[in-house]
Amino acid sequence: MKSLVWLSVLITGFSASSAQDNRCFLEKGGSSEIFFVGEDIEVGSVIGTLEILGEIEKKSGISLRLSPQDVEIPVEIKSGTKDLILRRSLDKEGLKGPSSVSISVICDKLDSSDPGLVIPVNIRVTDVNDNYPEFVNEPYTVSTSEAAPVGSMIFNEIRAVDADQPGPFSTVEYSLAQGEFSDFFEFKNSLDGSLFLRKPLDYETFREMVLVIIARDQGNPPLESRTSLHVSVLDADDRNPAFTAPTYYAFMQDDAREGKILDVGPKKIEAFDQDLGIRAPLRYSIQNDEGLDRYFGINSTTKDIYIMHQIPEFEFVKPTTFVIKAMQIDNPDRYALAPLTISRGPNFNAPVQFTQRSHSVSVPENTSKNTTLLVLTTNRPGDRRVKFNVEDGSTDLFYINANAEVILVGELDFEEQEEYQLTAKATDGLSFDTCDITVKVLNVNDWDPMFGFGAYDFYVTREEMTLKNISLGRIEVYDKDVPDEITLDLRGSDVRFFEISQDGDIFVKDPSIVNVTTANLVITAKDNGIPSRQASVPVTVYFPPELIVRSQLAGFGDDLLLPIILGSILVGFMFLVAGLVAYICHNRRKTKRASSVTPLVTQFERTPSEKARTQILYAYPQRVTEANKSSIYLERCQNPMAKYAAVAKSSNSGSIPSSSSENKTSLEEMQDSKSIKSLELTTSGLLPGQTQFHEWLGTVKRMKPVDSIANQDRERWQHCSSSFYGEVEKDKELDGSVNVQQTAQVKRTPSQSAVSRLAVLY
Repeated sequence: MKSLVWLSVLITGFSASSAQDNRCFLEKGGSSEIFFVGEDIEVGSVIGTLEILGEIEKKSGISLRLSPQDVEIPVEIKSGTKDLILRRSLDKEGLKGPSSVSISVICDKLDSSDPGLVIPVNIRVTDVNDNYPEFVNEPYTVSTSEAAPVGSMIFNEIRAVDADQPGPFSTVEYSLAQGEFSDFFEFKNSLDGSLFLRKPLDYETFREMVLVIIARDQGNPPLESRTSLHVSVLDADDRNPAFTAPTYYAFMQDDAREGKILDVGPKKIEAFDQDLGIRAPLRYSIQNDEGLDRYFGINSTTKDIYIMHQIPEFEFVKPTTFVIKAMQIDNPDRYALAPLTISRGPNFNAPVQFTQRSHSVSVPENTSKNTTLLVLTTNRPGDRRVKFNVEDGSTDLFYINANAEVILVGELDFEEQEEYQLTAKATDGLSFDTCDITVKVLNVNDWDPMFGFGAYDFYVTREEMTLKNISLGRIEVYDKDVPDEITLDLRGSDVRFFEISQDGDIFVKDPSIVNVTTANLVITAKDNGIPSRQASVPVTVYFPPELIVRSQLAGFGDDLLLPIILGSILVGFMFLVAGLVAYICHNRRKTKRASSVTPLVTQFERTPSEKARTQILYAYPQRVTEANKSSIYLERCQNPMAKYAAVAKSSNSGSIPSSSSENKTSLEEMQDSKSIKSLELTTSGLLPGQTQFHEWLGTVKRMKPVDSIANQDRERWQHCSSSFYGEVEKDKELDGSVNVQQTAQVKRTPSQSAVSRLAVLY
């Protein structure tokens, strides 16, 4: 009993000692731990929990500590836990902290003398969209000419970089913030910082432009940065000079002499280059079609009109019009013209008269208020006693000031009124005069074409699908700019099914070719104004689904007709090739079989009278096996003797005629011989016809009249019998196929000359 107790104690102790201590091993196996954390994790957060077997700081537990070599690491193990705590910031880009951390955690087994187990721990930092795009070499400035064509590249040095890892967080797109000048420029490729001109520039309108550039990454949400681009517009010589007044007048005193300077109104003659950034110098000249310009000259520096020669009294009885030309010195193609009316000095006691009874002026409808349209002249210029006013016409739109200038004080609209007839009156209180003024309003294309509805939907019925040129309806469109003409155009992926007239009627060309149930179109209306304007409207057309499916099937069959024909031809050609290949292979196999078999010929020498009587018997090769070996042996080795049986059998049946009665008698005796019953040969496995040979073979062997011949055949027979089995063993190495070849020649006596036979065995 005590021995059993001690045995149990020993077994228990052995089992306890043999149990594996798995403390400090990883729960999921392996030899290291890996943690993935985003770079935006906050300091003090738990990076992860070590999956190590064993309880922390308990009896028979474990304790964890970092390797003494890991001093500057940004993590620590939280006391009493398996948690890793972040002490410093992490950064995937390595700018604000490490991009990855590798530490060694030492696991000690309590109550054990085993050394601590070192567990490698890798902390991998994943990228977070935490970096804003930063512009390089900002802010930007660029100068460009006002003559730069639309679509040309203005600036290509805009560039922003994102410190995030390559990917969507670091991919930057560029755009313009909405502003006063944002419509003038554009980024054709948002990923490229090249800025292109979208609208023409004008130095005289805007000389400096400030754009706000936005660089935005592809994060969610995206981060963006902004910078400015200062655009300086350079003036180009794209404008003609202009005079400070539309017309001028001058008076000549009665005592006018050479060198006298004329008084000019309403102001001194002066022109300027409208290219304000260039301010090209001008050269002035005076011209007259009647040659009267020879009396006057103009000083290009002071712009004064002076008398060059003495003027006869009969000249300039009436006011005479001259043309003042101001031309750029550096570019003769740039010049300005202004009329100058010269008359004799005013007689302030004479009645007031207009020097011109009618005037006509054309004004664009978008002309701004307080614009001078025309300057009237009288025979008493400069006389402040003369007053002007609009006597008849639109007094609320036009006004004549003391300088006889006709000024626009209202807004014009070509669509409301195209022309105004005014009557101007001049009076000094004692006398007055009138003149006619025609103001023609020029149309400006300031209205887009407008549709009756914001969208159009049309439905095609089942009955309409059988018609041609189905009329869906009319698109209503009009333009407030009179008399602009509108051109309609169809666009869209399904436009091939439709057409539209210029009256707005939309048609389906041929319903049978429609293969969609819903067609989406866009109708564009474009006017012929300057500049041209256009507008668009979406159109949706719905077709019956069941008819469209039928049409699709029909179209599908038409589309596949040619492939089906070609496929049929290809299949027929493949069958033809396959047949030719099969035929060639069959002939090759037959030729190979014929070439591998040599016929066995047993030929008997005959007299010349017997050579014409020959018969060939074919026997086909058989595979030699243990089962038919004896039959093949008999067939192969006894066929040489079969001629005797053939002679006898043929004589008995009468199929082979005999040449002599002696031969016939010997055959009959041979047929009656009882020795035929002693035939010991078997005919198993022989072909039809060969059996007859072997039935008579025994008799032939005992025929005394032909003993000499039989003896020769017996020798051949014995030789064949002895060599047959040796050949069979050899033929087994060639997959058991036996081709028998044997030739025997037998000399015959004249008595057997009539009955000879040739046996061939393949």
